[in-house]
Amino acid sequence: GVATLRPTEGAERVWRLLAGRSGDGGSWRLSFNTWCYVAAVGVTIGWFGVYHYFGRGQLVDEPGHMAAIQHFLAGQAGWPMGMPMLPGYHFAVVSLSTLQGSMELLTLARLVTTGIWLLGLAAFALGWRRLHGQPAGAATLLLAVMPLVQPFAGMAYTDAPALALVLVAAWAQGRGSRALAAAVLAGAVAVRQTNLVFVGMFLAWEFLRPDLGRETWLRRSAWLLALGASAAVVVLWAGRLTLGEHHGNEFRFNFAVVHFAALLALILGLPLWIAGLP
Repeated sequence: GVATLRPTEGAERVWRLLAGRSGDGGSWRLSFNTWCYVAAVGVTIGWFGVYHYFGRGQLVDEPGHMAAIQHFLAGQAGWPMGMPMLPGYHFAVVSLSTLQGSMELLTLARLVTTGIWLLGLAAFALGWRRLHGQPAGAATLLLAVMPLVQPFAGMAYTDAPALALVLVAAWAQGRGSRALAAAVLAGAVAVRQTNLVFVGMFLAWEFLRPDLGRETWLRRSAWLLALGASAAVVVLWAGRLTLGEHHGNEFRFNFAVVHFAALLALILGLPLWIAGLP
């Protein structure tokens, strides 16, 4: 006969893959690593629950995003002039809202943020396990509780979805699915155009990878180069990558510029420096 795999067995195999357990067919207790996964998911869903049940009104910067979503949902002409980012996140909420109209729009927007961030956490866990060859529970939990992430994982914000899509793109790039990586990274740029910086990071990553020869770098980077070239064409044609009238602050040399430059160098360079240590 043909061997079949029950849904519960398939789910258990995925669980063991993430948890780093082989399983012996008998009963087994959850490991510390698995509890870290549970905690990471719990923190993310917990923030959504807190905002859903206790923060019924729009919080902090949510009114700006919700106004843009309402603008697109109402079919108003033109672009919201106050938008400092591309409307990928807002289009996703509008598309889901047209498929079902029973859920409150703010709740739907927050749920989209939470769902995309959970996808990013899963991509990070799988990428970490592939790169380091060991369970990623603790690292995934540390990512989930970062102060720059966890408060926004359940809000109508673009911070968490933008980072999550970058993590999915990094996972795809690491496993060799380079066309998928470029497509997802394009989606990340559609949420926040500043994610274009990761095109350069991925190109440097491919160039410095010790497991692949540099002679194939151009072929391996074709999709990323196409994405970067497309962005350059848009900037040269339109003069910007924003839709509204907010285009960022005027560049002036001050302490904030030095701090940002040092932080950017640290974020992009530290992983490469550590990898190059003897």
